[in-house]
Amino acid sequence: MPNKYVDFVSDEHLINCISELYTKYLNAKVSYTKTDFNKNKVDVFKMLFDKKFNNLDDEDLIEKEISRQVDRTIVNAIGDFHENILNGVDGYSKVPAGIDIKSDDNKVFIELKNKHNTVKGEDNKSIFTKLKEEIDKNPDSKAYFARILDK
Repeated sequence: MPNKYVDFVSDEHLINCISELYTKYLNAKVSYTKTDFNKNKVDVFKMLFDKKFNNLDDEDLIEKEISRQVDRTIVNAIGDFHENILNGVDGYSKVPAGIDIKSDDNKVFIELKNKHNTVKGEDNKSIFTKLKEEIDKNPDSKAYFARILDK
């Protein structure tokens, strides 16, 4: 029976990935508290400028920062979602550490970033170094650094 949604992963795998993302999304929104806020490092100077320039009281400022941190958690979950989808493509696997996705025959290595991931210059170098190490170990392979972008 052909897949109902996409042709490159099974419907069951796709639905499982969406379900996992949905759970992470809900958990991020529901479980974050002011206690969590106080545990995380915040940019005090940015918060002071935000407060002053946006005419916010302390409560509004904290709520906005909590919202930003929850959003960041969701953005990371969406990055995991992309990796998990590709993990369901026949012949490809998610790698526990290092490269995001690789072909089971070690011919393709992929580092995947969604458009909201911030990749600094030194991170780019590290990513390309890891990819180069893989193709050096596997001479007939190809490596890709993929970033999901809007038009």
